[in-house]
Amino acid sequence: MSENGEVKEESKAAGKAAVETQAAKAAGTDVTDMNEKQLLIKIYQETRKQAKAGWVSAWAHIGIFIVLTISLFLLVPTLINTLKTADTAIKDAQISVRQINVLVDSAQSSLTKIDEAVNNANVVIKDNSENVTDAVQKIDNIDFDSLNSSIQRLNDSLEPFANTVNLISSLTGGGSN
Repeated sequence: MSENGEVKEESKAAGKAAVETQAAKAAGTDVTDMNEKQLLIKIYQETRKQAKAGWVSAWAHIGIFIVLTISLFLLVPTLINTLKTADTAIKDAQISVRQINVLVDSAQSSLTKIDEAVNNANVVIKDNSENVTDAVQKIDNIDFDSLNSSIQRLNDSLEPFANTVNLISSLTGGGSN
């Protein structure tokens, strides 16, 4: 058992040396100048500093998580509303474009019909302008003086006939002179 006892003593010594080295490195002091109690105090202080830094880090992460969560809860509805508004605006724009296309097609159809009407009017004017020109020339060729004298002669020749008809009518009792 003495061998086991010696092994245990050596294990303790090795463990103590490792702890002392770690504490010395953490404290930045020489291990040989410190006793066991001082080393344990240094290790305890360093462990507390590390635990405190761990808690601060954990709370910082929790705070960041909370801020991000709140931001998401505040931003997501706004983002959804913005996307809905944009979608509505795009749909309205598409409807407007369709209506504009219908108006453009209607205007194009109207312009085509107007163009056809103008062409037809031009054809009618061209066809009738020759006839009108001929009619005007024929009217120009009329001798109104001889026409007036012919009408006067016809009137003069019909006057005795009208008198005769009036006389017969008065004799038969149908006249109203």
